[in-house]
Amino acid sequence: MKQAVGLFFLLTAVWADDVAVRPKISDYPQMMKLGKADVGAEFHAHTLPLGEGAGKAPLFAGDYLVVEIAIYPAPFVRMQVNPSDFTLRLNGKKVVESQSSGMVVRRMKNTRSNLPALVIGSGPGEVVVGGSQRQPRFPGDQTGSRQPRPSPVPEEEHPGVEKAPESKPEELVPERELRNEIVDKPVAGYLFFPYEGKLKALKSIELIYDGPAGKGRVGLQ
Repeated sequence: MKQAVGLFFLLTAVWADDVAVRPKISDYPQMMKLGKADVGAEFHAHTLPLGEGAGKAPLFAGDYLVVEIAIYPAPFVRMQVNPSDFTLRLNGKKVVESQSSGMVVRRMKNTRSNLPALVIGSGPGEVVVGGSQRQPRFPGDQTGSRQPRPSPVPEEEHPGVEKAPESKPEELVPERELRNEIVDKPVAGYLFFPYEGKLKALKSIELIYDGPAGKGRVGLQ
């Protein structure tokens, strides 16, 4: 009995990493009715929702537009799901292809490492918080040797109880990406489209699908 309960919680933890498919396609703000499947979509701008199970605020996706996708195959239909079947048309002109979660994670890491450091105080009591380590400007310059202030060690809520390591935000991105796979039941995930401009400059955003399920398009904004 204990083994069965343990297996249940293990499976629950694994499923919690996936993006839950909503009960009905009408639960999504936008929909496409195709020949072999229906597609639901929701535009999340630059944020990646992590869901209630993750217990975290939405993750900022940097220079990417995030679109949640759900695919509902028709009864008795087995089809290939491929992120490359989706593109975005911005302002009726520019067509943008999605990028893999690996590229998104690398961009997020590079953006964070290039953030400027916050310097508190001066002289021997100077403390540097965040930012990348600066290089010495001349021999003997001490500015290149300053180390960022270490993060405080949190107090243990329950002494003697080992706490599971917390996932880094970047590790949550691949878990929620729309996967390339063959399915015969509804699946959901996120797509990431590179965009470095301002959101207010986007007058129209159109999601386009061209794949095994047919062809279709729907306005996201």
